Amino acid sequence: MTASWMSADHRTHHARDSLVAFWAVLWLAVGVLTGYQVWSLSGVSEAASASARAADRAGEGLQQLSSIPLAPEGPGELGDEVRAAADEIELSAARIRQDVRQLSVLLGLSVAVVPTLPVLAVYLPARRRWRRTVEEIRSELERTGRTHRLDAYLAHQALAEIGYGELVALSDDPVGDLVAGRHAVLAEEQLRRLGLAPSPGTDRGRT
Repeated sequence: MTASWMSADHRTHHARDSLVAFWAVLWLAVGVLTGYQVWSLSGVSEAASASARAADRAGEGLQQLSSIPLAPEGPGELGDEVRAAADEIELSAARIRQDVRQLSVLLGLSVAVVPTLPVLAVYLPARRRWRRTVEEIRSELERTGRTHRLDAYLAHQALAEIGYGELVALSDDPVGDLVAGRHAVLAEEQLRRLGLAPSPGTDRGRT
């Protein structure tokens, strides 16, 4: 993959940047939406909590009946049981709400990360290597301009990375040009492919 990556020109790299950015944003959006939808399910526990609170009030009313003089003890005991059951329902609803919300976060992260992390893990290091190469050549151009050494390097890059059809369109004998030290045409093409303009005042005829 590294060889094919480095052989691409700057326009291809920019297109890949856009594609990878779109892929990452797409799955981030899907992950957020998934997490939000699962989070909304925690609202079901709110209904259970409301029922528990209503039952607790009913149980409290039954307990108060037992405080009336000469009233039987049955309603008070039933009230105790109702309130205990309401407390248990309230605790269960709180646990369900917490579990659903934790699940929504984990699921949202999984949906966003699993499709994007492997792509970024492969893409970003290769992209940085290509960017570093371009910046090194740019720096050399700004510092010394087109030199025989730099042209030779660029010509070798061009011969290794450009397809055969493009090479013969540039020169009838690209290998012979390279061996003979005629680097200018291939170096110019490689600079174009890297998105780098020659330094001002450069002698384009230098080989």
